[in-house]
Amino acid sequence: MLDAFREAVALPWVFGDLRYSPQAVVQLSDTRFAWSDLTGTVTGVQIDGQETQGYNAGPFTDSTGHTLVVIELAAPLPTGAVITATGTGMVSPRTGALIENPADIIEQIILLSGYVMSANMRQGLTRLRAECAAEGLTIAGCVSNVGDYGTLRATLNEIMRSIGGGWSSGSFWLHPAAQVLTAPPADAELRVPDANVTACVAVDKSSFSSLAIAYDDQAYAAKHRQALTLAVRPSLSTATRPVSMLAGWVRTSANATAIAKRLLRRGSGQVYEVKLDAPVLSPPLVAGDVFAHASPKFPAAGLRWLTVIGAQRVGERTDIACDLLIPLPGQVFDVVSRTVAGDITQLAGVELAVSNGQATFTVYDAAGKTVVGANVSLDGGTPKRTDAQGKVTFTATAGQHKLYIEIPGSYPMQLTVNVG
Repeated sequence: MLDAFREAVALPWVFGDLRYSPQAVVQLSDTRFAWSDLTGTVTGVQIDGQETQGYNAGPFTDSTGHTLVVIELAAPLPTGAVITATGTGMVSPRTGALIENPADIIEQIILLSGYVMSANMRQGLTRLRAECAAEGLTIAGCVSNVGDYGTLRATLNEIMRSIGGGWSSGSFWLHPAAQVLTAPPADAELRVPDANVTACVAVDKSSFSSLAIAYDDQAYAAKHRQALTLAVRPSLSTATRPVSMLAGWVRTSANATAIAKRLLRRGSGQVYEVKLDAPVLSPPLVAGDVFAHASPKFPAAGLRWLTVIGAQRVGERTDIACDLLIPLPGQVFDVVSRTVAGDITQLAGVELAVSNGQATFTVYDAAGKTVVGANVSLDGGTPKRTDAQGKVTFTATAGQHKLYIEIPGSYPMQLTVNVG
């Protein structure tokens, strides 16, 4: 479809915010490269890791009327050089907003691959969309050659693994769901009131108290740019080594931390495998569904949340396999280690000014420039963004406070500050 091309390569679909994470591009000629086969914006181009200004980027329409985002270099790419680019991906045709919620990205990938979603899958994506929004989860990445069902499955596996979730042909979900980490209210709806618990067995195969998560994938270089190891206490686990997890579609340490905390709450608590025998349900239960139930076979009295792992109709009954989690209260999370690639911007420091009980912090990078749009929180409170001058203000009493700072693609900082 193009005037000339080097080889038969599927053009990438780009999703989310990749402004701070260089990605591979597809070479169309000595000077032309494809960023995305969808809508998108190029914010930077790198040759052998160094930023270049000698390019133009924008939409290009081929002879069939199809539009893609193309980078045009001012001079041919040197032989053997590696070109990468940063930018953003597909936007919603309805709202114009960047598509970065995992559920929205999954929906687009399925539809663009030519598959029709069932009503259960749409319902599962609606649930996943709300769960990710509540946790503040956004992801970003590139997909190429989703041309068959096996490749599509592998892509969905990678995305759901990145966010600590699961999926089946009928549903998508985060695991554990947020409500599972709390006690059911006394008036919780009993979705399966006539179910009979046939087994409740404690398991330790998922028990762990520390998790090492590698994220911010650079697929062209076969490496991750950032990693985080988080530990939780107290914990029922006796494991001495952290569980490892790959989360290539996650781009920020804030999201990596949120995912790690959720998974650690499950890994550090007591998990039970529960089997139930129930009447035929309408609508049927699907993997990822959560419902409240009580049984004398449970380790504690009262209602407990059960997460459906699988449900199968057998004649006029339904066999249901569930996951019962009893999390530990009062848990504290510790950052064991945090690593970051050397090419990611480092924060250098913070300047503090106090006036009338208001503490104003100015955030600087390693080059001494103020950082606009940094997320800053004081003592674990609601984060605020630095303004055009790199400043953010909090009400603060005199004494020691904890300041946490993060910008997309940066190494997070946690500082102890003294407010006079």
